[in-house]
Amino acid sequence: MKGKAFTLAAVALLAVGCSSGGGGDWTGSVSDSAGVTMVSNPAEGTWGTGEGWFLEEELKIGSIEGDPEYQFGQVGDIAIDSKGFLYVMDVQAQNLKVYDTEGNYVETIGQRGGGPGEFTGAFFLLMGPGDTLLVPDMNNRRVNIFPPDRTDYSSFPLSLEGGVPAVWASTPSGVMAYQQRPLDLPNLPRQDSSDAVLVITADGTITDTLKRFPTGETVSFSQGFPDYTIFSTEGAWALTEDGKLLFGLNNDYRIEVYANGELERVITQQFEDGRSSRPAPPCRRGSPSRSSTPWTSASISRPSPRSSAVPTERSGSSISSR
Repeated sequence: MKGKAFTLAAVALLAVGCSSGGGGDWTGSVSDSAGVTMVSNPAEGTWGTGEGWFLEEELKIGSIEGDPEYQFGQVGDIAIDSKGFLYVMDVQAQNLKVYDTEGNYVETIGQRGGGPGEFTGAFFLLMGPGDTLLVPDMNNRRVNIFPPDRTDYSSFPLSLEGGVPAVWASTPSGVMAYQQRPLDLPNLPRQDSSDAVLVITADGTITDTLKRFPTGETVSFSQGFPDYTIFSTEGAWALTEDGKLLFGLNNDYRIEVYANGELERVITQQFEDGRSSRPAPPCRRGSPSRSSTPWTSASISRPSPRSSAVPTERSGSSISSR
C-alpha cells in the first residue's frame, strides 16, 4: 500500500508500571482551605533515574501493508467494552473496527454516509452502561446508539442551540459526559461565555452539570468559519473511574478535583523559576487544517485528538492511547 495518499496508523494499548526504588523525601505540603485539600508539589521531583512510572506495551494493532482490516487512516478515538474488546474510530474512513482481547479483527461498524448507522463527521466513541456504544456525528447532527449486541441501532438529535459539543468522554463504569461550548446562532439569543461539562444518559438526556468554566480562545467564529489561535488559554478535563472530574488549564500546573460538583482537592506544582503558571503567547492561524473539514463543514470546530502521534516511517504513523 505504499505510495497511497492516505495515512496508515497503528493502535497500541499501554500499561503503566512503576519501578522499585526509594527516592528522596517529598518536600511539598498538604493543607486545608475551607474544607478543600490543597496539595503543593515542589519544582523538583523525588524520583531518581529509573524510579518513576513507565509505559509498557501490551497490545499493538495495525500495519502499513497487508490486510485492510488492520489498517487505519486517522484514529480519532478508542473505547473498550466489558469483555475487553477494542473499538477504534477511523475518522478518515468514517467507520469503527472492533478487535478482541488478542487483537484479532471481529467486525466493522458503520460506513460513510447519511443513512441509519452511517457517519460523516464522527470522531469520538463513548462506551455507555451495559456496553451500549454511542458515536456522536457532527455532520449528521445526531448521536448514533448501538446496543450491546450491535444488531440494531437508533439515534438522538444533536442540537447546536445550546452550544457545540466540543469534547466527549466516558468511564468504564458507564458515566458519559461532553463539553458544551457556546455558539451564537442567527435569530437566537446570545449565549453566555462559559463552557459546561454535562453528564448525559444513553438517550441524550442531560442529568447533571459537573462544572462551568470560561470559554477558551483557541477557536472563534467569523462569517461561519472557525479562526484558530494556537497556544491560547484553554480548559482541559477528564473523568475518573469513580465519576470525579479533573480540571485544569493548559498554561498552569494546577489540577482541580471535583466530586458531585464540589471542589475537594487542588494539586499544584511550582516551576523551577518559582512561578505556578507560564502562559504562552498566542499564535493565530486563520485557515483550518484539512483534518478539520468534517467539523468546519458543520460550522463548528474539530476537537484535538486524545491520542499522540509518533512518526515511524515515511508512509505511516503510530498512534498510541495513553
